[in-house]
Amino acid sequence: MNLKESFRYHNYLSEMLNAAATYFMSRNNVTRTVQEHLRKKSNPDAQDEEIDATQERLFGDYKVDELIAFYQAIAEEKFKLAAAVETAKRGYKPICFDAAMETNKIRQNVADALRRLASIKNTEATTQGRDYKFNVNGDQVPYVYDIKSVTTIDFDRNLAKRLAKKYTDEANAVSDQIDHAMLDIEVVIEPAFNMTETFEESVDSFMNKFTA
Repeated sequence: MNLKESFRYHNYLSEMLNAAATYFMSRNNVTRTVQEHLRKKSNPDAQDEEIDATQERLFGDYKVDELIAFYQAIAEEKFKLAAAVETAKRGYKPICFDAAMETNKIRQNVADALRRLASIKNTEATTQGRDYKFNVNGDQVPYVYDIKSVTTIDFDRNLAKRLAKKYTDEANAVSDQIDHAMLDIEVVIEPAFNMTETFEESVDSFMNKFTA
């Protein structure tokens, strides 16, 4: 599989792990309850009775230990996939894949910040102020006056635009390289699980390998 497919496989395995972990978190799925009806102590003519009161489980066809084995197999498959991906990326010469991904995030973030900076405009606003003065009678009286506020940018907008374009162009070029690498890098692994299967189908397939 190529690198792009390996990422899809990684996401699938993560979903399976999360689904199994969620299953284990429910006490009803991993415990059994036995009720002892001790009638004889209160009624000598009655008989004691033991009843299995275990609640129905989501995947009741399998034992919890079997699902733990499936969970472990998924985890081990993720470990194997991670090692295979790392080996494949190290062997790819045109670019250092991880470094290209990380530096491109920085370029994109810088370009976004500079574009937002360049979008700031000069503004004018008029509000009203209040003060006091003496009238002809010598009395202090209030009066209202206009306050004009002029706000101007304190930076070179053209420089911000040029830099935003520079980093955007560089990011686009590296993104093209990354896209090619995603298809070119071959990850050597034989998938143990089928990405098209649901969690229950995947458990079934896993268990069938041991019961066939």
